[in-house]
Amino acid sequence: MASTLNNKKYNIAITGANGFIGQHLTQKLIENEHNIKALVRRKTFDHIKNDKLEEIIIDDITDSNVILKSLENVDIVFHLVAKTHSQSNKYDEYYKTNVLGTKVVSKAALEANVKKIIMLSSVKVNGEGFLNKNLVYKEKDAPDPLDNYGKSKLEAEKILSSSLSEKPISYVILRAPLVYGQNVKGNLKNLMQYIYKGFPLPIPHKDNRRSMIGLENLCDAMISCAFCEKATKNIFLVSDDVVVSSRYLFNEIAKVMNKKPILLYVPYHILKLAFWCLGKSNSVDKLFYSLEISNALIKNITGWNPNTSFEKEIKHMVNSFKVSINIK
Repeated sequence: MASTLNNKKYNIAITGANGFIGQHLTQKLIENEHNIKALVRRKTFDHIKNDKLEEIIIDDITDSNVILKSLENVDIVFHLVAKTHSQSNKYDEYYKTNVLGTKVVSKAALEANVKKIIMLSSVKVNGEGFLNKNLVYKEKDAPDPLDNYGKSKLEAEKILSSSLSEKPISYVILRAPLVYGQNVKGNLKNLMQYIYKGFPLPIPHKDNRRSMIGLENLCDAMISCAFCEKATKNIFLVSDDVVVSSRYLFNEIAKVMNKKPILLYVPYHILKLAFWCLGKSNSVDKLFYSLEISNALIKNITGWNPNTSFEKEIKHMVNSFKVSINIK
């Protein structure tokens, strides 16, 4: 039998456990002696010898029979699996994993008598930020996703909330901004490569303001929501307390690398045109736009606080990058 949420140890399933966030969350929960079912696409945790961890290979997150069997005797599901990038950028590329996958997981969780689902979503559901405005996103704001990934996450949120709103199962949806930390992939890893190799980096004349969240803080937030009885059928925006500019981010990464970054002040419209010619005009917006989040609601309801500093998490991120390319 699965334990109740009033006990200290839980039976937990994590979809997407082999991902950047999922691996860290899995390790934190194992350290706290919870029983973990890690739903992964490939073997990931061979380095962990612990009888509280069970890896389950999931080839297709929309396979309802496999997902239902995986959630047997589970108290809490952390639903992290998502498709975040696509070369074609067509909506159908995101729909199967993000939307249908969420539908299958929520249905299976209900049938398996799971008590709570924590779903990781994205601030892209709210929008992409602002160029010349100092606005702060809050949970009450109307969603305004602009790309297909954001649109698919909004549809996934709607499926989760509508299917479980009248059911005896709790859920929390967390909308996160850019996540940084140990073993990060994607754009931040590319950025570290550019800084390490001494490539010039364009920045706006006026500092922008961007909310981010460190990996440690995000995992703590998800765990706080899972174990907080007051957090039920909520949507939370989640971020660090500090907001940073692109310039400050570049400088902090360079400082840990003992490098001096080459920063070029380039007007937005000139850079936008140059990147448009390369088919990457959206990349400019991430450098120049401000995207600020209020994390007041999750803090008030759960008591969570982002206790790991920006500088400490950046150091973890850069040091793991240095290890990955054999830099001492």
